[in-house]
Amino acid sequence: MKLEDKLTTTIMILQVALNNVDSLKHTNYYQKEIKKHINLLLPHLIKSEKEYFDKFFKFEEKSTDYVYQVHETFLKELANVPIYDMENIVTIIKAYNKDKKSIEGICNKVLR
Repeated sequence: MKLEDKLTTTIMILQVALNNVDSLKHTNYYQKEIKKHINLLLPHLIKSEKEYFDKFFKFEEKSTDYVYQVHETFLKELANVPIYDMENIVTIIKAYNKDKKSIEGICNKVLR
């Protein structure tokens, strides 16, 4: 993976994490230990967002928004997969990396 791709991925993941952690503040889970950990984590995520995401967004607003949406969708879909099925997901990703066109074809066929 190229450095630019790693940086972009990291920036997007930080932004998605910040949004999701912040949204936990408005649930019943925001109590005791979780509240303590979130309150320790949020300032670090906000600092990272200000350092990286905002600068990145300023230069590449349209593509940044698109990449952010892709990452957010990916994480939401991944979160719906039970942990015991993750080995299968890894297998699918490995197959995709080996032959993107075939796996995309299979996926499109299944999703019809």
